[in-house]
Amino acid sequence: MLMIQPIQPGAVPLRQIDARTLCGDTVSVRIGRSGLSLSYTPIGSALWRNFDPSPRAIDAFDGCLRGSVVLGAYRDERLVGLAAAADGGRGWCEILDLRVDTSCRLRETGRTLLDACRRFAERGGMVGLTMAVSDANPAMCQFAEHCGFRLEGMDRLALAQTPEERVKPMMRRACELYFYLLNEKG
Repeated sequence: MLMIQPIQPGAVPLRQIDARTLCGDTVSVRIGRSGLSLSYTPIGSALWRNFDPSPRAIDAFDGCLRGSVVLGAYRDERLVGLAAAADGGRGWCEILDLRVDTSCRLRETGRTLLDACRRFAERGGMVGLTMAVSDANPAMCQFAEHCGFRLEGMDRLALAQTPEERVKPMMRRACELYFYLLNEKG
């Protein structure tokens, strides 16, 4: 049985979760009359990638970010997922990090963590959830779409100057995609 509970800051090392992602697609953003949409193109062979938490997520995990919550997903007393969320200002709850152990994916763990984040947002009077996802992480983009998030924006330069992206030509550098999900009352 899966149980979600708040975690005390600093109590759990992030590395306890094997959060590698098998990436077998490239993500393309399309602009149409109804807004932005994503399309996925398979690549020749899938690659395992690690996505480090953002600095704000690390602050939440360390207890340095006010108005945030860190949630753990436990299956049979084993930590199998983590989520960090915070009041992002402007009425939105920002999902700072969401990771599920590779052995427990496709078992509703991520969705259950998102539901807990949604309850945190509702208690805080926020209108919904938002998350920024790199287009280099197609699995997370697909997960966000599957959970009802809508792609509402992108920033081609937000990640372009990170050390791992600077070695690539400008047109091949990762973009940051902004997803939003309104609360049912919003």
